[in-house]
Amino acid sequence: MLDRNIQSDLKEGLEPEDAIVSMAAQEKADKLNFFDQDNHKFGRVVLASGFGRRAAREPAAEWKRRLDWAVVEVDPARQGANMIPSFDIWKDKYGDHDLCPPRNICGTLLKSEPGSLKDIKPNETVWKVGSTTGPTAGVLSPNFRPVSTLLDDEYMGDHTSVESVVIGHPQAGTTGDGVFALPGDSGGIVFNKEGAAVGLVFTGQRPSFSKQGVSYVTPLDDVFDDMMTMTQSSSSQILEITLARN
Repeated sequence: MLDRNIQSDLKEGLEPEDAIVSMAAQEKADKLNFFDQDNHKFGRVVLASGFGRRAAREPAAEWKRRLDWAVVEVDPARQGANMIPSFDIWKDKYGDHDLCPPRNICGTLLKSEPGSLKDIKPNETVWKVGSTTGPTAGVLSPNFRPVSTLLDDEYMGDHTSVESVVIGHPQAGTTGDGVFALPGDSGGIVFNKEGAAVGLVFTGQRPSFSKQGVSYVTPLDDVFDDMMTMTQSSSSQILEITLARN
């Protein structure tokens, strides 16, 4: 990557070391300008679940799913589109077409009406895009997994929950990094073969000597239900939630 970035400077007669310094100086200037223009401000938090709230829906057990969401009034400069990456991006990562989303949804916006992770069959493929691992493919585990404590909420004591698990696609270990999500991917939207958002990644990890790792995903309808429940007695009650199409 570095060699490609300095090619233009080398063509102008700069020595390689000077070209690298020039590129680094420009990168520093760009980053300082980013902060000077207040572009680092993502937005204003309007509402958040905290770690104490639990999903009201399934599984019908004592240990309900964790919830970890926030409603943010995003600054216009930081707003983007809910776009599924192009087929070429998925192909560059995996090579194997079986791991890529259907061509007809690649490069399109997520559907405005969300789906549900609960409608995904065990071992069915789902996809997500995250800040750490980028676009990845995974499969829904047929089993829920009890989770006692996580690093973020261990101060709350016994906080056991039962979570939906997505593992890295079994074929991905031979065509690329087999992990589905890692720390930093939290908040990534999980979507199905129809291009509908079905879940929200809230943590991921890869145990030692494991290629696939495990990720915990909250069904999106549980998240939206809790947002509406939390505001039902408020003057700013949320009645309906759809995904933006721009």
